[in-house]
Amino acid sequence: MDHLPHPKRPTLDLIEVPYRCEEPYDGGPMLSYPDRQGWQVLYSPAGISYLHHGEQPSDGQLESFLQNYFYFGLLLEAFGEHCDLFAFVKVNDSGQSIVTSAPLEDLTVQWMARVKAEIEAEGTEQSNRWSHIDSVLRHVWKNALNTKSTLKDGVVDERIWLSIAELATLLAHAVRDSFTELGKETSDIISWSWRSPGNPSIGQFLIDSMLEKGWCPFDTKAIDLTTKSPGTLYYLANLPPLRPYADHAKCTPDHCVQMNVNESYRTLHSATGCTDCGDFENTEEVIRILEGEELPLIQATDDTSKPGFNIIQGSSSTEFIAISHVWAEGLGNPHANSLPLCSLDWINKLVKRMSNSGETMPFWIDTICVPIKPERMRIRAMNRLRKPYQDAKYVLVLDSYLYTQDSTSISYLEILARVNCSTWAKRLWTFQEGRLAKKLCFQFSDRSVRMEEVFLGLDDSIAASSLCAEMRVEYRASIPMRNIAIDMNLETIVREYRPVPTIRDMRESLKARAVSVPADEGLCLFCNMGLDMELVTTLAPEERMPAFWRLVDQIPLGLVFSTATEKLTQPGLRWAPKPFMGDLETRHWYLELHPSVDGSPTPNGLQIQASGFYFSPNILRQDESFDLLFLQEWLPLRDGNGIWYFLEVCLMSRIIVPVLFGQRLTPNRTKIWNQERVTNPRAGEQLGMLLVKDHSVFTERTLTGNMFDYVPGIQAVVGVLFGMDDRVEKIEIYHHATMHRYSEAFQIYFSQVAECVEKFVMEELSRNEFDGLDTGEVGNEYFNDIDSRLNGESNEENTQEKETSETFELTDERRVLCQAFATEYAASSPAARKITLAQGLNQRRSAEQAFAHFGALARSQLQMRLRNRIWSVPQTQTWCID
Repeated sequence: MDHLPHPKRPTLDLIEVPYRCEEPYDGGPMLSYPDRQGWQVLYSPAGISYLHHGEQPSDGQLESFLQNYFYFGLLLEAFGEHCDLFAFVKVNDSGQSIVTSAPLEDLTVQWMARVKAEIEAEGTEQSNRWSHIDSVLRHVWKNALNTKSTLKDGVVDERIWLSIAELATLLAHAVRDSFTELGKETSDIISWSWRSPGNPSIGQFLIDSMLEKGWCPFDTKAIDLTTKSPGTLYYLANLPPLRPYADHAKCTPDHCVQMNVNESYRTLHSATGCTDCGDFENTEEVIRILEGEELPLIQATDDTSKPGFNIIQGSSSTEFIAISHVWAEGLGNPHANSLPLCSLDWINKLVKRMSNSGETMPFWIDTICVPIKPERMRIRAMNRLRKPYQDAKYVLVLDSYLYTQDSTSISYLEILARVNCSTWAKRLWTFQEGRLAKKLCFQFSDRSVRMEEVFLGLDDSIAASSLCAEMRVEYRASIPMRNIAIDMNLETIVREYRPVPTIRDMRESLKARAVSVPADEGLCLFCNMGLDMELVTTLAPEERMPAFWRLVDQIPLGLVFSTATEKLTQPGLRWAPKPFMGDLETRHWYLELHPSVDGSPTPNGLQIQASGFYFSPNILRQDESFDLLFLQEWLPLRDGNGIWYFLEVCLMSRIIVPVLFGQRLTPNRTKIWNQERVTNPRAGEQLGMLLVKDHSVFTERTLTGNMFDYVPGIQAVVGVLFGMDDRVEKIEIYHHATMHRYSEAFQIYFSQVAECVEKFVMEELSRNEFDGLDTGEVGNEYFNDIDSRLNGESNEENTQEKETSETFELTDERRVLCQAFATEYAASSPAARKITLAQGLNQRRSAEQAFAHFGALARSQLQMRLRNRIWSVPQTQTWCID
């Protein structure tokens, strides 16, 4: 990690990544390294595990292998013969071998130059080597995160995981930067975040260190859950904490008590030791001016002997500065439209510095210029709250994390990092204030700084590129860059700037912000999105968010898949998150789909196009069928093309229990889509499923050639179909889920199971034996229970109609016979035997256990053969979702 930049005064010791490899990397291709070293990578739906020469490895052996595989293997795969792996290992002052990343900068620069030359020489969009490293990065991302999620804490040092993630991130940004320089399109590997909710934690020890250094739990949570790259987290963890003077003992990850603005709030004096300088207030004049169309402004008097101020009426020609601040830092006043004279004098001096002529310029600040009462005038001022920030020559940001720091003594990267981490960048109302500004300035102790200067001065080294890119994106999300782009001639950003933000813009900007008064969320959303402010100010607080969602024209598809724990419960709006800003830990709204997909709200629900699946109408035969089928891991699903899938509709616990001849994770709790809809679908209801991406994602090929390797699942929601109106399928959503396509090996395995079951059915039909079937079974109580609860008692009455494959009667004896038939079939049929033994080896089963498992699955398939069918729905299908 020593290739990364640091703040001027880092608060943490330099991270030393331990070198735990028991032997050097062997110098061969990364993807075949496990085979060369006698390791088996065991892929399964439950996760990745490893064997070494057929045996369970020790923790030390596994840590050594994974560091060689994912770190040194990736280094050699990217840089090839130009990379000296021994240069990445050194001995520290304590005599311990550690990994050094110091050579990365020069290696990466040379590598980028070679590959860019290769691309230009070939005249193709991507060189073979460039495409290969892109695929390798995906492989490392998928396998490393999956491995970490299945291992116990401490098996692999957290610093090793951090170094792997940082190396992959640096290479991914090098790919992106090289293609950008050549004016060519690159892959979406940059969006595959190493640090996002749902993935195992990368760098948690850095978050813990921040808390130990005095950071507020609320601030650390915001940083943790909005920082995508490990290098950026490492940099931010080395900054000094916000509000170091404050006591955060009572703060939580969801709330900082120091930000409260309540009856105990006290307006602060700015001058040290000042307590009785007096206050300035002239509410009558403010109200008089607000009765017209102009703004009230604050103007310093000409008396230099003592501070004095007047309220003046602005005009279209009046140049003034609008002050943007955080009330909780002391410049607010919930009791009166007044501020201490010393505070106004301090602001006036800052404003005077920004005047080209050095003369006093009037300024606007909400504490004085937005009347608290009467209510009629407060609402009038609120309805016009865009005007001061839009019309001001400058908007000046006052935040203690910035104005207590000298700007010239720190790097531009640290300036940007401090702005992004500041309290101002984490509050709701300040988003609007920054967005509307013509020219936005941040006050430091020595001067005010504009972001144009910062962006032009950022470090252009390879090591800093991913940090700078992420921090620019974070700033851009929080404070739109229209005027920066214009001043810097960044035409792309100018074209992308939207005067009225979209839901995507707003969510990305507000996801890490907070507000002192929750009811203000609706007001701010109305104001920022150009909606009717007069309407929202007349609504009760609980009516504002429903009104907001009904008025927005374009709703991203991703909202259907939002795992927000609290959503609206009004009919037609159950898809809409109730708090727009909350639920950071489940913030995946899937807003960055390419191309973007939007829907529109209707009185009956959200109407949108998406791909999905229909389930067989026969799948739910009892009220408890959903629980038994989808809260277990034993149900394969088969589409019309014979492709096998399984659906995960629960969060899995870490409790391992024996099931049949293997093990599985046990269901912990379901992921409810809307807190009002906690029951499961009932008997006879037809299920439907929507996917966040098209089915074609499932057809991507894996890189390893391992037949058990898989592509990641697709986020989905499952619900009940309740009719079609004008080709629009209406669906009530119940659960979040993930749809998985089984690996190539499991496709073959389940196809063999299904083929075996059909052979059994045909043999039973040919014998035409319907009577005298024994219902006894020893040693299969688990399946007896499932059988009876899914289907009720078997109907063993004779029938005059000839039995067919479609009307094949399920009886207890037939289930027993099928299981025995399939167990023998797995051992005797060459095709079935081959895949069963391979699957058994992958799942660490003996041959006997593997054949028995085949038989147990056949019994399940006999039970479900006419019920586990699904039919794909194209992406052009329109749904109405509630």
